[in-house]
Amino acid sequence: MRGELEGGGMIKVLAHGNQHLQEVCPKCGCLFEYSAEDVYEKKITVGLIAWDVITKVVKCPECGLEITIR
Repeated sequence: MRGELEGGGMIKVLAHGNQHLQEVCPKCGCLFEYSAEDVYEKKITVGLIAWDVITKVVKCPECGLEITIR
C-alpha cells in the first residue's frame, strides 16, 4: 500500500514543493532561483592536455552567463 512503512506506520506529505536553489551571478550580481530542469550539462576542455570535463551549468537570466553548479 502506498505510504505504508515496514513497521506499519504511514508517511504523510506535510507540504508539497519543488526544490528550488539560488545562485548569484558573478558577472552582473543577479540573484536568481532555479530548479533541476534549468540545469544542463556542458563539456569543457581543461588544461594543456585537453582534458574534457562534463560540468553542470545554469544560465543567468539577466546577462546569459553560464554558471557552473557545484
